[in-house]
Amino acid sequence: MKKILTRDLMYLYTSIFCAGIQNMVTQMFFDTHYPKNKETLMAVTLFFGALFTVLGILASAWTVGSRPSKRFEAKRPRLILTAGMTLIILGTFSGLFFVKDAVLYTVLFSTASFCVNYIYNVFDVFLTADTDADKKEKNVRVLLGYQMLGYMIAPLFFSAFVSVPSVCIGFAVTAGICSYLPAGLSYIGKGISVQNKAVPQKAETESTKRSGNYAPMCCCFFMFTAVYMLLPSVAYLMKDYLNAENYALQSSIFLAGIVLVSSAVILIGNASRLWRFNILSPIALIIVLVLLLILKSGHAAILISAAAVSGIGYGVFLSGSRYFVNAADAHCGLVTKYNRTMTAASLFGYLFSAGIGFLCEQNGIAVVPVKFCIIILFLAAAACVSLMIKHNAADR
Repeated sequence: MKKILTRDLMYLYTSIFCAGIQNMVTQMFFDTHYPKNKETLMAVTLFFGALFTVLGILASAWTVGSRPSKRFEAKRPRLILTAGMTLIILGTFSGLFFVKDAVLYTVLFSTASFCVNYIYNVFDVFLTADTDADKKEKNVRVLLGYQMLGYMIAPLFFSAFVSVPSVCIGFAVTAGICSYLPAGLSYIGKGISVQNKAVPQKAETESTKRSGNYAPMCCCFFMFTAVYMLLPSVAYLMKDYLNAENYALQSSIFLAGIVLVSSAVILIGNASRLWRFNILSPIALIIVLVLLLILKSGHAAILISAAAVSGIGYGVFLSGSRYFVNAADAHCGLVTKYNRTMTAASLFGYLFSAGIGFLCEQNGIAVVPVKFCIIILFLAAAACVSLMIKHNAADR
């Protein structure tokens, strides 16, 4: 129970932190200080954040990779690492609410992204390495439930208090200490030595076979690319395309609705079976985006329906894909590969968004409809790969 609580608090805070700065704080910053070029600058900042996210995960291999540095075998380096990363995360996040320059904001954002994902991957690998096989499905369900709760809390909280830095900073610091402290103390006390654990030959063979299956990771890449292009654009969808009066509040409620339904799917659904229905995820999101583009309406009934359908699709994808990687043996490293795929997709998605935003803004073309059409294409690619996975599974 203690380990489960430690894990849940870490995932909850990381979700709140990432969802807050990626899907609300950054949008509000550029809409306030750079309204004419907000789409391009927002995407560029998110791109650098994603780049440093990838670097953070890659750098964490020195700590929890297949050949980690021996210096982390002692408690003192683990203590310095945990305390240092946590302080930098809280300090850079606090700075986001005081700067007014786009370059300085991007530097702080990128630094925070590097540190939070470095320590996140360290804790993630540490906390999932020795989970019993019979508990993995339940743990994935609870883990993602808390993770989705974070994605629901963040937009609502930061849309309400983004103009009150003291409240945002106080919340971030207090929650960060309370959330990272249990996981940090556990990691400092025990460390991790996955590479030294014996693996039964049968399990190793099955894990190797699964790790060599690139189609699931390809599907995840397309899905995450679409999602990372979509989520930061919801606020501007509400303001520039659906003409919502209080776009920050409406976009945060819309995102919270998606997360709420996704959480219900994750908590109620059977994670081991949801991966078999992963083709539903991109199809559900395609239907929603097409209808929003065609109807061009911010009516409550339409937005509620869109959030519900999107939530079902996103919940099926997250629960199924996360179980797929967690069910594999720790030696095949699918947890790290999944995290790398997710951040590589965000990197590609943000870069693509920056290019779309720049070209559209330079030529006087509305950014939202063009970007959403591109997102639909990525979702269609994910659906095709999902269909291929299902077809291959049927042949076996």
